[in-house]
Amino acid sequence: MVVVTGGNGMVGHALRTFLPDAVYLTRKDCDLEDFEAARQVFTKLRPTVVVHLAAMVGGIVDNVARPYDFVYKNLLINTHAIQAALEAGVGHFVACSSTCAYPGTVPEYPMHEGQFHLGPPAIENLPYGYAKRVMAVALDAAAKQYGIKATVVYPSNLYGPHDTFDLQRSHFVPALIMKVADAMKQGWTEMPMLGTGRPLRQFLYVDDLASAIYRLVETGTEGHFNVATPENLSIEEIAAVVMDSMGCKLPRVYNGRLEGQYRKDASSAALLSVFPDFPFTPLRDGVAKTCDWYLRNRA
Repeated sequence: MVVVTGGNGMVGHALRTFLPDAVYLTRKDCDLEDFEAARQVFTKLRPTVVVHLAAMVGGIVDNVARPYDFVYKNLLINTHAIQAALEAGVGHFVACSSTCAYPGTVPEYPMHEGQFHLGPPAIENLPYGYAKRVMAVALDAAAKQYGIKATVVYPSNLYGPHDTFDLQRSHFVPALIMKVADAMKQGWTEMPMLGTGRPLRQFLYVDDLASAIYRLVETGTEGHFNVATPENLSIEEIAAVVMDSMGCKLPRVYNGRLEGQYRKDASSAALLSVFPDFPFTPLRDGVAKTCDWYLRNRA
């Protein structure tokens, strides 16, 4: 049996297409901040595989506003999930981390898995990044001590259907989709943007991550794997794709604040060495699908 934590989130929704017979746990089913609740559910279900997606996540605005919540809650969620899995005799634990856990700067790009501990995460994501990094360290330690099979995936910036569409908590793509919809409805004359538009980002369509997790589960593959699209584009280029997809021609005006790190592009070479035919969704195609989903579901 495969059990998926965070089953009601964006990745959980996407994974249902690939693993329809898995048990998808939501916070209502099992609050992973409560260890006894986690232990009881895992002991009852006795899964052979756990896909751990549950996390407190948010965009740069939310990370800066609530740094303690991001480190405290994620440390609880991750630690309790791993310990409950060990006690329940789980054979394979697949954890979803983030490229935010990588160092803020590395000697060469794109980043690869061997650079993971070369320095602290970027200051804007420091609490969240360290919580995700501790999860990977704890899982590797559990594998060494108890023999559980451990897999960690590090997706680049995610977007897609069922994302969080909330201007205070969203990541860049869903936040911009919301702003563009409001601008077109309310007759704005320009599009206000954070930062300068120069930083580079890889935006990964959520189905691509779900597909990678499915392959890793089905093959029982262990290890650490970046899951990052080969498209490494500037925020300005990504904004243009989003606005073009919605038919918005407003000029973009950047305020120079909350810029974030300049680049954090990651290499998927390790993943492609295992699955050489793995396809990535082009940004323009994924954004079009996401915009369409949002416009149909925003009510």
